[in-house]
Amino acid sequence: GEIVEADEAFIGGLSKWRNHGKPKGKGGGWVGKQPVHGFVQRGRDGKIGKIRARVLPQSDTATFTSQVTESVHVRVLPKSSLFTDTYVGYDRMGERGFKHKRVNHTRRIYVDGIVHTNTIEGFWSLLRRGISGVYHGVSTKHLQAYVDEYVFRYNNRDATGRGMFEAFLSRAAPKPQKA
Repeated sequence: GEIVEADEAFIGGLSKWRNHGKPKGKGGGWVGKQPVHGFVQRGRDGKIGKIRARVLPQSDTATFTSQVTESVHVRVLPKSSLFTDTYVGYDRMGERGFKHKRVNHTRRIYVDGIVHTNTIEGFWSLLRRGISGVYHGVSTKHLQAYVDEYVFRYNNRDATGRGMFEAFLSRAAPKPQKA
Protein backbone atom coordinates (compact mmCIF):
# COMPACT_ATOMS: atom_id res chain seq x y z
CA GLY A 1 0.00 0.00 0.00
CA GLU A 2 0.86 3.64 -0.12
CA ILE A 3 2.88 5.34 2.61
CA VAL A 4 1.70 8.75 3.74
CA GLU A 5 3.42 11.05 6.24
CA ALA A 6 1.20 13.56 8.03
CA ASP A 7 2.31 16.43 10.21
CA GLU A 8 1.23 19.83 11.43
CA ALA A 9 2.97 23.18 11.62
CA PHE A 10 2.04 26.37 13.39
CA ILE A 11 2.91 29.44 11.30
CA GLY A 12 3.14 33.13 12.21
CA GLY A 13 2.50 35.02 15.40
CA LEU A 14 4.56 34.94 18.56
CA SER A 15 6.18 31.72 19.74
CA LYS A 16 4.34 31.67 23.04
CA TRP A 17 2.93 28.41 24.38
CA ARG A 18 -0.18 28.70 26.50
CA ASN A 19 -1.06 25.51 28.33
CA HIS A 20 -3.96 26.66 30.52
CA GLY A 21 -2.35 24.85 33.46
CA LYS A 22 -1.78 21.59 31.56
CA PRO A 23 1.54 19.98 30.61
CA LYS A 24 2.88 20.76 27.12
CA GLY A 25 1.17 18.49 24.58
CA LYS A 26 -1.88 18.02 26.79
CA GLY A 27 -4.38 20.65 25.70
CA GLY A 28 -2.30 23.78 25.25
CA GLY A 29 -1.64 25.66 22.04
CA TRP A 30 0.53 28.18 20.28
CA VAL A 31 -0.80 31.68 20.84
CA GLY A 32 -1.30 33.68 17.66
CA LYS A 33 -0.13 30.91 15.34
CA GLN A 34 -2.17 29.42 12.53
CA PRO A 35 -2.28 25.61 12.27
CA VAL A 36 -1.36 24.17 8.87
CA HIS A 37 -1.76 20.48 8.17
CA GLY A 38 0.17 18.68 5.49
CA PHE A 39 0.85 15.26 4.18
CA VAL A 40 3.19 13.72 1.67
CA GLN A 41 2.51 10.62 -0.34
CA ARG A 42 5.91 9.00 -0.59
CA GLY A 43 7.09 8.30 -4.11
CA ARG A 44 7.91 4.82 -5.34
CA ASP A 45 11.03 3.49 -7.03
CA GLY A 46 13.05 6.63 -6.32
CA LYS A 47 10.34 8.97 -7.60
CA ILE A 48 9.53 12.14 -5.71
CA GLY A 49 6.42 12.15 -3.55
CA LYS A 50 3.76 14.84 -3.65
CA ILE A 51 2.85 17.24 -0.85
CA ARG A 52 -0.57 18.64 0.05
CA ALA A 53 -1.07 21.25 2.74
CA ARG A 54 -4.01 23.24 4.05
CA VAL A 55 -4.48 25.99 6.60
CA LEU A 56 -6.89 24.82 9.30
CA PRO A 57 -9.27 26.93 11.39
CA GLN A 58 -8.14 25.19 14.60
CA SER A 59 -5.87 22.41 15.82
CA ASP A 60 -8.17 20.10 17.75
CA THR A 61 -8.42 16.33 17.36
CA ALA A 62 -11.71 16.45 15.42
CA THR A 63 -10.30 18.90 12.85
CA PHE A 64 -7.14 16.83 12.30
CA THR A 65 -9.08 13.56 12.11
CA SER A 66 -11.45 14.90 9.47
CA GLN A 67 -8.61 16.55 7.50
CA VAL A 68 -6.50 13.40 7.38
CA THR A 69 -9.48 11.15 6.65
CA GLU A 70 -10.71 13.39 3.81
CA SER A 71 -7.30 14.04 2.32
CA VAL A 72 -5.72 10.61 2.59
CA HIS A 73 -8.72 8.27 2.24
CA VAL A 74 -10.30 10.16 -0.64
CA ARG A 75 -7.17 11.23 -2.51
CA VAL A 76 -4.78 8.35 -1.91
CA LEU A 77 -5.99 4.95 -0.75
CA PRO A 78 -8.32 3.83 2.01
CA LYS A 79 -5.76 1.38 3.41
CA SER A 80 -2.71 3.62 3.37
CA SER A 81 0.01 3.33 5.98
CA LEU A 82 -0.02 6.59 7.89
CA PHE A 83 3.11 7.79 9.68
CA THR A 84 2.80 10.64 12.20
CA ASP A 85 4.37 11.97 15.36
CA THR A 86 2.59 11.58 18.71
CA TYR A 87 0.50 14.76 18.43
CA VAL A 88 -2.91 14.13 20.04
CA GLY A 89 -4.68 15.20 16.84
CA TYR A 90 -3.77 11.82 15.34
CA ASP A 91 -4.99 9.67 18.25
CA ARG A 92 -7.97 8.20 16.36
CA MET A 93 -6.37 7.41 13.02
CA GLY A 94 -6.32 3.66 13.68
CA GLU A 95 -10.09 3.73 14.22
CA ARG A 96 -10.46 5.27 10.75
CA GLY A 97 -8.94 2.29 8.97
CA PHE A 98 -5.34 3.46 8.68
CA LYS A 99 -2.34 1.32 9.46
CA HIS A 100 -1.04 4.01 11.80
CA LYS A 101 2.57 4.14 13.03
CA ARG A 102 4.12 6.89 15.13
CA VAL A 103 7.54 8.26 15.96
CA ASN A 104 7.94 9.72 19.42
CA HIS A 105 9.89 12.96 19.07
CA THR A 106 9.62 13.69 22.80
CA ARG A 107 11.76 10.58 23.38
CA ARG A 108 14.13 11.76 20.63
CA ILE A 109 13.02 9.00 18.26
CA TYR A 110 12.87 10.44 14.76
CA VAL A 111 13.21 7.31 12.60
CA ASP A 112 12.12 3.75 13.28
CA GLY A 113 12.91 1.70 10.17
CA ILE A 114 10.80 3.23 7.40
CA VAL A 115 8.58 5.05 9.90
CA HIS A 116 9.40 8.77 10.00
CA THR A 117 7.94 12.19 9.21
CA ASN A 118 11.18 13.71 7.92
CA THR A 119 9.86 14.43 4.42
CA ILE A 120 6.93 16.59 5.54
CA GLU A 121 9.05 18.22 8.24
CA GLY A 122 11.58 19.18 5.57
CA PHE A 123 8.75 20.87 3.68
CA TRP A 124 7.76 22.86 6.81
CA SER A 125 11.36 24.03 7.06
CA LEU A 126 11.30 25.29 3.46
CA LEU A 127 7.95 27.02 4.03
CA ARG A 128 9.08 28.75 7.24
CA ARG A 129 12.37 29.91 5.69
CA GLY A 130 10.51 31.22 2.66
CA ILE A 131 7.97 33.13 4.71
CA SER A 132 10.51 34.65 7.09
CA GLY A 133 13.21 35.23 4.48
CA VAL A 134 11.43 36.15 1.27
CA TYR A 135 8.16 37.55 2.54
CA HIS A 136 9.14 38.57 6.13
CA GLY A 137 5.85 37.23 7.44
CA VAL A 138 2.33 36.79 6.11
CA SER A 139 -1.16 37.51 7.34
CA THR A 140 -3.56 34.72 8.23
CA LYS A 141 -5.84 35.98 5.45
CA HIS A 142 -3.25 35.17 2.77
CA LEU A 143 -1.44 32.25 4.41
CA GLN A 144 -3.14 29.60 2.24
CA ALA A 145 -1.90 31.34 -0.92
CA TYR A 146 1.70 31.21 0.36
CA VAL A 147 1.29 27.57 1.39
CA ASP A 148 -0.08 26.80 -2.09
CA GLU A 149 2.93 28.49 -3.72
CA TYR A 150 5.41 26.43 -1.70
CA VAL A 151 3.45 23.21 -2.33
CA PHE A 152 3.61 23.96 -6.08
CA ARG A 153 7.34 24.66 -5.89
CA TYR A 154 7.99 21.47 -3.95
CA ASN A 155 5.86 19.28 -6.20
CA ASN A 156 7.45 20.71 -9.35
CA ARG A 157 11.05 21.10 -8.21
CA ASP A 158 12.30 18.63 -10.78
CA ALA A 159 9.81 19.41 -13.55
CA THR A 160 10.90 17.65 -16.72
CA GLY A 161 14.35 17.07 -15.21
CA ARG A 162 15.39 20.70 -15.72
CA GLY A 163 14.05 22.40 -12.64
CA MET A 164 11.49 25.18 -12.46
CA PHE A 165 13.83 28.05 -13.34
CA GLU A 166 15.08 26.46 -16.53
CA ALA A 167 11.52 25.47 -17.48
CA PHE A 168 10.43 29.08 -16.95
CA LEU A 169 13.31 30.46 -19.03
CA SER A 170 12.60 28.08 -21.89
CA ARG A 171 9.03 29.38 -22.01
CA ALA A 172 10.04 33.01 -21.71
CA ALA A 173 12.71 33.01 -24.45
CA PRO A 174 11.47 34.33 -27.80
CA LYS A 175 11.18 31.78 -30.57
CA PRO A 176 13.71 32.25 -33.38
CA GLN A 177 12.28 33.89 -36.48
CA LYS A 178 12.37 31.95 -39.71
CA ALA A 179 14.16 33.70 -42.55
